[in-house]
Amino acid sequence: MTADLAAYRTAVDALLATAADASTWTEAIKDQALCQALAEYDEYFVYESSVTVTSGGAYQDLSSVDALKDVLAVAYPWSDEADFGTLQQRWRYAADQTIYVETATPQAGQAMRVRYTKRHEIEDLDAATATSVPDGHQLLLATLAAAFACTLRCRQLSENPAIPEHALAALAGAATHYRTHAADLLRTARAADNPAWSRMGL
Repeated sequence: MTADLAAYRTAVDALLATAADASTWTEAIKDQALCQALAEYDEYFVYESSVTVTSGGAYQDLSSVDALKDVLAVAYPWSDEADFGTLQQRWRYAADQTIYVETATPQAGQAMRVRYTKRHEIEDLDAATATSVPDGHQLLLATLAAAFACTLRCRQLSENPAIPEHALAALAGAATHYRTHAADLLRTARAADNPAWSRMGL
């Protein structure tokens, strides 16, 4: 079952050991930490999709690409087993989700291959209706969120002169610990999930 916001809050709680202190580690902090973790997570994974050209010309609308965040590279004309590097084209953004292909003129009916990052969501966070983060990445994302949550608490407490410095140091150390653990989880996730670019011409 794909994890929703409640499940992610529980996972962050478990990492931070916050069950006895819900008034300090509020849902607002955890949700903001999850939003920041998602924004970082989005940059870690690269996807590819084939897009059929519906209207010929240098300007190409890529809004059909699911959850498109940033275009990284474009290959054209594309076919199965083609070499991405050989077919890669120079391009630039013309508008949101619209690119201008500078070194080719895509023709209707042909395909482009788009390499991109995408926006991931957690059900019920910021009104999202479904979770698009793979189940196997829940611990990675929750660990990133735990790091951000500690950083957010540091910012809050730093404004209070009555808070002892060792408390801030402990939170900063915890943030570093969670980020290091997240980096270890990320290496495993990338090895398991990322495409083999060497077989795609890179």
